Amino acid sequence: MNQFDFSADPPATTQAEDYFQRYGFASRIAQVLLNRRESSSITLGVYGAWGEGKTSVMRFIEQELAAHSDAIVINFNPWRFSDEPSLLLAFFTTLAERLKPLSPDTRWYKTRKESIGEAVLKYASYATVLKATPASGLADALPGLGKALADVPLEKLKVRIEEFLQLAQRKIVVIIDDIDRLEKTEIHAVFRLVRLTADFPYTSYILCFDDRIVASSIGERFADGSQQSGHEFLEKIIHVPLRLPQATKRDLRDYLFSSLAKAIEEVGVSVPAADLDKFRESFGKYFLARFTTPRLAKRYVNSLSFVLPLLQNEVNYPDLLLIEATKLFYPSIYALIREHPGYFLGSFEVRHWSAQDEKKRHTVFFEQHLSSFSPDSQASVKELLAELFPKLAELWPTRYFHPEHEELFNEKRIASAHYFDRYFSYTILKGEVSDVVYDAFFNALSGDPLKAEELWRQLLAAGNLWDLHFRFYAKRNEFTSDQATALISILAGHEVEIKAKKRPDDSFDHHFDTARQIASLLTFNVAAPHQLGVLEAVFAAPVSFELLYQMTHELLRPQRRGEPVSKDLQTQASTRLLARALQEAGPVSLVALHQTAVQLLFKIWAQVRGQASLSEYLDQHLPDEASLLQLIRAFIYPTNSSSQAAPYLSDFGQPEFTFMQSLFDPTPFARLLSPAHQEVPPTFPSAGYRQPAADDLLLRQFAYWCQHPPTPAK
Repeated sequence: MNQFDFSADPPATTQAEDYFQRYGFASRIAQVLLNRRESSSITLGVYGAWGEGKTSVMRFIEQELAAHSDAIVINFNPWRFSDEPSLLLAFFTTLAERLKPLSPDTRWYKTRKESIGEAVLKYASYATVLKATPASGLADALPGLGKALADVPLEKLKVRIEEFLQLAQRKIVVIIDDIDRLEKTEIHAVFRLVRLTADFPYTSYILCFDDRIVASSIGERFADGSQQSGHEFLEKIIHVPLRLPQATKRDLRDYLFSSLAKAIEEVGVSVPAADLDKFRESFGKYFLARFTTPRLAKRYVNSLSFVLPLLQNEVNYPDLLLIEATKLFYPSIYALIREHPGYFLGSFEVRHWSAQDEKKRHTVFFEQHLSSFSPDSQASVKELLAELFPKLAELWPTRYFHPEHEELFNEKRIASAHYFDRYFSYTILKGEVSDVVYDAFFNALSGDPLKAEELWRQLLAAGNLWDLHFRFYAKRNEFTSDQATALISILAGHEVEIKAKKRPDDSFDHHFDTARQIASLLTFNVAAPHQLGVLEAVFAAPVSFELLYQMTHELLRPQRRGEPVSKDLQTQASTRLLARALQEAGPVSLVALHQTAVQLLFKIWAQVRGQASLSEYLDQHLPDEASLLQLIRAFIYPTNSSSQAAPYLSDFGQPEFTFMQSLFDPTPFARLLSPAHQEVPPTFPSAGYRQPAADDLLLRQFAYWCQHPPTPAK
């Protein structure tokens, strides 16, 4: 990560830094002051809002004065003093220091054995004490001024200073900036200071401030306390009021983009040119009207320079640039997004609410929170929000469409619930894995198996199986055949570790199904010529029968009709699964060893080896009623109900018996039933609605269907 030199908003100091064409304005002020022939004092006011560049203009004026004259420039900072006496004393002390003799040979600054600097200091001390001392205590305070002041009246000192300045005929320019940042009492003190010294000859004052703020402050001291009263007061003090030339929107925009490009380069984050172009277009539409001062550009660039390295490759860059701009130019909208994500994420199709009701609820919400904006600003905000959060395009007529959640996820958009928090936390939250790791893993699948294995272990160690599942799902259309083959090998090789990571109390973990992942990759991503080879490798790997069963079941499920699952792949998977089951079972019945897989296994057997072969196998492996009960139970799917604490087996009904008939003839096995279970009523003996069926009842239900076989469907 490269180092970025964060800007504390220093003013421009040279003409080369004049981004907003104000150097000519500053140069003109300097020329006016230098070319004045009158010796009388003059006060100029340079008005401008905070952050508009007033201090930069002051620096330009100083530079011009230094380059073209021997004028004495005093840049007085009133911020450093907490009370008026300190302010007055500091000002005169500063003035005295600048007026002290520069060498013993100079003559203009000395008269009657007293330098002008010494006279100014005396005047400063006298004026300060008079200001700080109540009238009732003045007599007591005067003796404390010392011998230098005890016998010298204030007016005489002031006259003496004026004589010095008349004799020297040296122009003095006093610049006082940032007056609008002072407290009200301090603002009043500065203007009293100017009034106190405004008739010094050859002295010019340049006062720099936001006239609205200062007028409001001064106006409180007048009769009606209005801003207008403050402006009328300023008219008496300021001889030449000047408004800072306004920076054009084009100059401000170019300055921002130039500063942003430089900052991005300095922090070492690679932002695609297309992303920057997209941001430039969006910025002009949504924020340019509110972009009024250069300081806003510096604040924005500082913010981005801090955030970008933290979220490098972790978010969508155009979205990040826009949401950070929103934070600066629409802070209330930024807070609204951060605090109410439900109004910005997802879709209008939610549980328990109709889409129409949801849209009405959103409309009321946004009308309430956008009511304080002007119609033009409302339009800009709505289009901005629709670009960031496409679902809102359904509320307002915009040109943006609503992409699928998967697309938002793949593009790391702020509108994706998975990425939303990152734009506000500036970090990868606990339990998440950096996109950098995922990207490296997917790239390693293309030809670096050792690196892929290392990164996989890192991903698995994080334990966020839901995240893994969704990322695989979202990239399912992007995996190459080689990547899919490598990923299948990794998934099969880490079956045990994946199972160990699944938390029984976390429903999200159950979405990560290794068998289904493998079936999906094999079907959609592995090239057809390689599918059978990859399938063979999976069966040869040290994986469980359960994984092979679930994978084959997924490849054979009827819902996949029309999807690219070849008949050869299905046949090979079926044949290999049955062979694996028989190998593992040995002399043990498949019904006993793989009860949950019996329906699929027997279906495969009947298709591949024929029904007669299956019946022969059952004759050999169903010796008694207990084994028959296992077979019956294997053909009933467990039922879930709120009335039962756990899944249970309900009736062995007509659908179950009919399916059994489609595979083999079950009636010969009725011989295994005990006499008690062969006695059945004339109607089907049901367990009842949402009730589990006891083993005895299941056996009698089997007997019922053998004695009353359903009519085969035509």
